[in-house]
Amino acid sequence: MSRPCPEPAPTSGSAAFLKEFPLEDWGVLTGFESKGKAATATVVSEESVVELHPQIARTVIDSKYKIVGADNEGFESEIYFSFRGAFAGAFRLREGPCEGQVTVRLVFALRPAPSPARPES
Repeated sequence: MSRPCPEPAPTSGSAAFLKEFPLEDWGVLTGFESKGKAATATVVSEESVVELHPQIARTVIDSKYKIVGADNEGFESEIYFSFRGAFAGAFRLREGPCEGQVTVRLVFALRPAPSPARPES
């Protein structure tokens, strides 16, 4: 007899500053870390890879990023994206940890805020 799968435990952290990506619309945010010039977030979803992949791809495009690589095999997928020619991040989707769940991992390169325009001399 198999053990029941526990419900994903929400993280106490916040990925709110990654507002262009509605992570919590896709599932339960179970992990988040911001360190140096990168942030990582983990979401556990009850949607399939096949359902999530196009939603995430559309969000990446709508957020003005360019998809530079993608692969969707149905049980796992990746979406790599850039901003102004520089690597910006990647989404990795994998089935699990339990049957009927998908883990979405985002690795995101934090870019500095644009510097204010300098006054003309």
